[in-house]
Amino acid sequence: MSSTCLGPCRPIDEAQAHRIACVAEGAAERVERALDIAAQKRTLTQRCACGGEIDMHDGEGQSPVARCAG
Repeated sequence: MSSTCLGPCRPIDEAQAHRIACVAEGAAERVERALDIAAQKRTLTQRCACGGEIDMHDGEGQSPVARCAG
């Protein structure tokens, strides 16, 4: 086998590496959401009757669950 480089031959700079990492992270998140394999947690803006925050967990193929964190 030849050790000749077949692709781009100049190294990428730090800004390019950062941009590639950001795009890859966003793509991975979208794939996980689309396949429903990502665990997600968010705090709802609506408060519980006791005044506590409501945390919602979903993803990973499970039904959404909302619980009072107060």
